[in-house]
Amino acid sequence: MMPKRWQANSLVCKALDDGWTYYARLLEFPWVAFYRHRTKAQSDQLEAIAAKPALFTIAAHKDLLAPKEWRVIGSLRPDPTLGRPKAMAMWDVDTGECHIIDDKSVMHPATLEQCKGLEPAAVWEPEHIDDRLKDEFAGRPNHWLLEMLPPQK
Repeated sequence: MMPKRWQANSLVCKALDDGWTYYARLLEFPWVAFYRHRTKAQSDQLEAIAAKPALFTIAAHKDLLAPKEWRVIGSLRPDPTLGRPKAMAMWDVDTGECHIIDDKSVMHPATLEQCKGLEPAAVWEPEHIDDRLKDEFAGRPNHWLLEMLPPQK
């Protein structure tokens, strides 16, 4: 169920415990595009923030907009370059099989090579998103993301 406050094209932000404020755009629920942008103090320059490239787009749990989580700071015109990923990967730990889920939510068998580099099919909790953002900007691997990816050969 979509949270009442979730409106596509809303710009949201959150100040994390690393001293930076991070930004994202809500898309059609549950999709969120996180920007390759952060500031030391919250910015009200919505158009400038939205001009930054997307770092990643994922499905977020509805708790993203819970109190003390991400908060809406404004609304923007739709950005046709942002949307749900065209393809995501799902890897079965038990069988070692990989599948691609297309943008119509249809699952297709795939090779590990075809799945490599795709966003994993998952719904992210707010605290895991926070960790992923901090790790991305610090240039280090994110353990939540690594747990969802096939083993690297």
